Amino acid sequence: MSTISLEKERWQSYFDNFSKVFEPAAASLEIVSIDVGDQPEVSSLTLNGVTYDPRNDVLELQLGDQVDHLIQQPKEVYVTETDDGFASMEVVDKEGAKHILTVKAQA
Repeated sequence: MSTISLEKERWQSYFDNFSKVFEPAAASLEIVSIDVGDQPEVSSLTLNGVTYDPRNDVLELQLGDQVDHLIQQPKEVYVTETDDGFASMEVVDKEGAKHILTVKAQA
């Protein structure tokens, strides 16, 4: 298992490729910040894709049929990959809150 810090210049190409090769899988999303503590946002929704729009500086997580989680002006992105592929991602937003996306292991 390895965690890498993605440079901002790579976000668009990394997530464009990610969305092409990633098989939809169950995922959970939590937000951690000083203001709200540790808040589960979604649990066991299908992660359909991740995109980054550099023009508007927005990272979008597509979860389930109706959830588009938008992270405005992300500052840092860390991705954890295993031998089996993508495992998790942590995005730090402009206020310092962490958006942690975890893909559940396939049974």
